[in-house]
Amino acid sequence: MDVNYIIIAHREPHLVKRLIERLQYPNNFFYIHIDGHVEIKPFIKELKDQNNVTILQNEWRVPTFWSDVTTIKATLKVFQRMLADHRSGFCVLLSGQDYPLRGNSAIEEFFKENHDINFIDGFSLPAKRGLWGWGKHRGMDRIQFYNYHFFHNQKSNLPIPSIHHLSFYNPRTLLKIITLYKNKPEDLPNLFKKRRFPTYLRPFGGATWWALPMKTVQKLYEFTLEHPDYLEYHVHTHVADEVFFQSIVHSLYPKEKIRDSITYTNWTHPTRPLPLTFEKQDFQELAHCKDKIFARKFSEETDAKILDLVDENLLMA
Repeated sequence: MDVNYIIIAHREPHLVKRLIERLQYPNNFFYIHIDGHVEIKPFIKELKDQNNVTILQNEWRVPTFWSDVTTIKATLKVFQRMLADHRSGFCVLLSGQDYPLRGNSAIEEFFKENHDINFIDGFSLPAKRGLWGWGKHRGMDRIQFYNYHFFHNQKSNLPIPSIHHLSFYNPRTLLKIITLYKNKPEDLPNLFKKRRFPTYLRPFGGATWWALPMKTVQKLYEFTLEHPDYLEYHVHTHVADEVFFQSIVHSLYPKEKIRDSITYTNWTHPTRPLPLTFEKQDFQELAHCKDKIFARKFSEETDAKILDLVDENLLMA
């Protein structure tokens, strides 16, 4: 079975090389999207001797920002390239800071046994109260408010409800409108229109990273071509990559064809920045992730020893 890896990266070229080296296997193919804001030459240099690697270049690259729709646009570019290559089998979306927790033969066997299963998180919005990261509005502000990401620090988000939402009638809204006027005055008329999630789908949220049969990837790509308004709608979605594909898959497929993501991320550490960047002290946590195949995130700049421990004790076991 072919396993096709999409790797979305923006830093640490050597770590991307190491990730691909660990995943090199007959019938594995790699499609690499490097953020359009960064210099691509160091990545090309690191990956020049790797097999079955396609690095998207020139007009295929998208300048991406955390939390907005550009990451979706980059992924769709990769879909287009993969489908033009007539790829089959499975497709796995990874970041450049992911790493496998199993060897390639085990990964291939897993996908053979689950050849028609979509591994993608998903829960109906509004989310359950208290779910980490989805806020007091339980995620509905992401899809009902107009979210803007025009700050120099792209992790800063300006959410503004329309006049049709009760949250609009708050003294702080005036300050937000002033900020919008200074940065994007042409969007002020949006606030008079109620922002509605497209009626042909149900809204779902979930983690960004997934593994899907290539048949599903083709359906996703065709869906976006048939519904260009869906991509346009998500221009104002906060962290669109946690809603966009999740909503399509969970609306189109029955529950028995969907399971949770197979990428492990720690969002609960009490003292370190989240998501947790794994270090050697976290090895046992990774070793006990029996139902996960990949993990994120890692950094050779922070601690390369954890990757050595995974290699020696999990991948070579």
